[in-house]
Amino acid sequence: MKFIKGIIIGLLFISSQLKGQDSYFSQFYALPIYLSPSLAGSTEQTRFVSIYRNQWANLPNAYVTYAFSFDHYIRNYKSGIGAMVIRNQEGGLYNNTSIGLSYNYTIKINEQLNIRPGIFAATNINNIDYSEIEFADQMTRNSSTTIEVLVI
Repeated sequence: MKFIKGIIIGLLFISSQLKGQDSYFSQFYALPIYLSPSLAGSTEQTRFVSIYRNQWANLPNAYVTYAFSFDHYIRNYKSGIGAMVIRNQEGGLYNNTSIGLSYNYTIKINEQLNIRPGIFAATNINNIDYSEIEFADQMTRNSSTTIEVLVI
């Protein structure tokens, strides 16, 4: 038991920086790979999924999310593979794109029970449009430029 605790604590310290912010889907089951990498290839057929979400559509520069995924079951290897791209446009200033791959392997326990452990790896690309940000010093000085130092 101490060995397992040591591994878990070690894995926590390997990562120098952890962040978490998930997209919110009201119909989360419509994007199965996002729900769990174990669902890649769960239909044992090729599946393409696309989702569009426009939150607070009446507001200018509202939150918009696009999601696309593909998954397929490879019968000869008893494995499911999948790919997913999610793009969040948040308020017109901040954009986040996540690109990920998923893999799972099917372990047959008996005729009616399978276990399908999966793994998901992704990378995130973040963009901020600094030209659209209005700082307090611009308003107080009636200026179109800021004297703030932006650390990127």
